[in-house]
Amino acid sequence: MDSALDSAIDAAGRRLGYETVKEDQRYVIRSFLEGKDVFACLPTGYGKSLCYFILPLVYDILQGHSSPWFVEIVISPLQALMKDQVKSLQDKGMTAVSVMGREDEETKQGIVSGRYQVVFTTPELLLQNKDWIHVFQSASLTERLIAIVIDEAHCVKKWGSNFRKEFSKLGDLRGFFPSHLHFMALTATASQTTRKSVIKLLGMHKPVTISKSPSKCNIIYFVTEKADEIEVELAYLVDELRAYRTNTTKTIVFCRTYNDCSRLYMFFKSQLKDEMREPIGHPDVTQFRLVDMFIATNTASVKNAILKSFSTSGGRLRILIATIAFGMGIDCPDIHRVIHWGPPSDCESYIQETGRTGRDGLPSNATLYYSRRDIGVMHLDKSIIDYCQNRTESEATAPPPPAKPGPEKSTIIVYKILIQSVCEIVVPKLIAEDIPLLHSLLLDVFPGVAYRRAEMAALRKEIAAVCKDCHLVFEKGEQASPQWIDKVCVVMLLIKEHLVL
Repeated sequence: MDSALDSAIDAAGRRLGYETVKEDQRYVIRSFLEGKDVFACLPTGYGKSLCYFILPLVYDILQGHSSPWFVEIVISPLQALMKDQVKSLQDKGMTAVSVMGREDEETKQGIVSGRYQVVFTTPELLLQNKDWIHVFQSASLTERLIAIVIDEAHCVKKWGSNFRKEFSKLGDLRGFFPSHLHFMALTATASQTTRKSVIKLLGMHKPVTISKSPSKCNIIYFVTEKADEIEVELAYLVDELRAYRTNTTKTIVFCRTYNDCSRLYMFFKSQLKDEMREPIGHPDVTQFRLVDMFIATNTASVKNAILKSFSTSGGRLRILIATIAFGMGIDCPDIHRVIHWGPPSDCESYIQETGRTGRDGLPSNATLYYSRRDIGVMHLDKSIIDYCQNRTESEATAPPPPAKPGPEKSTIIVYKILIQSVCEIVVPKLIAEDIPLLHSLLLDVFPGVAYRRAEMAALRKEIAAVCKDCHLVFEKGEQASPQWIDKVCVVMLLIKEHLVL
């Protein structure tokens, strides 16, 4: 049975386009197929969706069905997330549908008859809508049903207490469906307290739990106490957009409130004017904007246009200002910078939201801007307050950027921000031969600290060796692009434990 199960998992993975199934993914899938409830905490970008994508295919293979037969229900918190996952499954050759309660009779009959292998829906629909409860409890569907999956399972605790109370009642579904049906709960971040609460609320009995560290070695984290003026902190992004346009590092700026989203959007609009569109001067509509907002009050068509522009390779959108709703599950692998304008509610949420960056494994960074007022007036967990204050106090303080820095000054500012995470190393070129320039930048960041010429040579030699090993050697004189700066981040991480000036 074990070999047959592994063979079925491998075959199903190949059908979905995966060359291999990772060890932790396999453990989650095997445990569920062996008849156990499963709680899995796997980091963003690790591939937790595969754990449930694959289930109907594995069951079909094990039961010898030549055509799709088995069905699973996936409970998800956001429409945008459901649409993204439906498209992903359809692209992989599976049938899937998202159900929000407004679907026609044909869709209902398709679900009852097992036309869709994966059915996405919400807690509210499953627990409150009598018409749809009748659909999901139909005998022809339940005989095919193999799993109830709760995606973004941390919402069961975090949202279930006051925001969307049906999340906390999902355990009631055990009385709606056959007793042999098991639950799979998936999330990218869950503390031990959250995990215990979710398991209890879902009525999981001795579940298999697996938790993998959410930290990513390709992300550098910065914490900065922000000035009152947006211009002081974010002028470098305006410079980057002007200089690099659609080659600007793809960025999400998270805000706690709609008001902050609007303020930041208007800042970029006032600074860039016609330059905020590509090509310059084109109509002020979503498909031409370099900066846009993703908030709940957007219409469905605007949200879809924003997601298309941000998630496709040819899209123009480079900086997306968003509320936390965008922080869950949207799969844009080439996001390499996340900014928080104000702290999230706790460290668990921060890890979840910064997990949007670096999903492709490439160098990325996350910056949290906070003020003393934020800490004083927001309802914040002690964990995030300590994180902000301790990180800021323990790192070197870089001078704030001027209100209107030019491109060259802006680049130096970026280096100064980088220096905060790696103590006493700053690199103007990966294989820079201009040691005096490196020397002057170090003095600029750490005035009054003397660095001998021999130490500069040793630093350059070490950097060059690491760059060669990592295939990061650049031609002499190449202009430092945002992508190049991101690569510097990783080089710094590689050398910081081996070289101390």
